[in-house]
Amino acid sequence: MFNWLKRFIEEKKIDSDVKQIKYYSNRKLYDFELGQYINHSDICNYVRIGLKFNVIDHRGDDITGITLRKAAAPYMSNLTDNQVMNIIKGR
Repeated sequence: MFNWLKRFIEEKKIDSDVKQIKYYSNRKLYDFELGQYINHSDICNYVRIGLKFNVIDHRGDDITGITLRKAAAPYMSNLTDNQVMNIIKGR
């Protein structure tokens, strides 16, 4: 595991059972466990199977929520505005 990631996990008290994904400034996502780059469809698959993960950017900020919204965007395009609002509200 990279030293910056190890320090981040220790500082932020992140559960080491949670998959760590790095978001690089060139907009690539890197899964350390798999040792390869992944894409937004892989993120959607992680959500479908119930895998816990965090996405950390090059500054060490947690951008999991932003990444999830980007990954879900293609699936949201065929929903009505009301359906999207209900999803956001948790209904």
